[in-house]
Amino acid sequence: MMGPKRILALLAVSTLIGGSAAGQTWTGASDNPDEMLYRLDLMAAELADMRARLGAGQAPGGGTGGSVDAARLEAQISRLTGEVEKLQFENRQLRQQVKLQLEDLIFRVTELEGGDPSVGGEVNLGDQQEQTQPQIVLSEQADLDRAKADIQQGRFDQGEDRLRRFIAENAQSPLAGEAYYWLGQSQTVRGDLRSAAKTYLGGYNTNETGQFAPDNLLQLGVTLGRLGQVDAGCQTLREVNRQFPNAPQTVREGAISELANLGCG
Repeated sequence: MMGPKRILALLAVSTLIGGSAAGQTWTGASDNPDEMLYRLDLMAAELADMRARLGAGQAPGGGTGGSVDAARLEAQISRLTGEVEKLQFENRQLRQQVKLQLEDLIFRVTELEGGDPSVGGEVNLGDQQEQTQPQIVLSEQADLDRAKADIQQGRFDQGEDRLRRFIAENAQSPLAGEAYYWLGQSQTVRGDLRSAAKTYLGGYNTNETGQFAPDNLLQLGVTLGRLGQVDAGCQTLREVNRQFPNAPQTVREGAISELANLGCG
């Protein structure tokens, strides 16, 4: 896998020979599919600009150059094109790897619950930028707040009933991930870790870009570890900081701490 330093070098080359990307800087990206796609867009735009200038007979320095300048620019375009194609291939591989890992977790958690793993469904890793964010309905917020109050005050049966009803009736709500989280918290407190693991996974899958997606993924990893599924727990916990580098500090530190507790390599 091409590392951030190599990608940074490519962007530096495109800036030096193109000029139009001079204001763009690399901000320490990780092997995140969407971050890679963003950088690929920048590089593709730079290539388009370089090809346009080459077609107009403009040299790299901004003036008009001879055949030597044109040949050098063409060679640079060719090399950069090859690197873009390589990055695109690696991006597709990375997305497929993450998809398979999460589908494997669905299989494991469904088996723990005693269900049929074949009906777990596939994980959708679509472009996050294309997903629309629905608006929060005040009545939904009030229903969720009542359920959370029940859990926080120890009325677990009543709170869980409210949360299950909320999830069933508001599956597309931006609050659904939070509802899953609190249902998982209640199940964890009651010691029903198998159900909690399935709930946290459901909360993550319902909205992979939502506010509570990092929390649900963290708690899924913690719960899998407590259930003795150490490999799956470690794999899940590593995904927390990889997928959500901007998650709250408590979530990121929680994942690191639990990785140490489980002895993840």
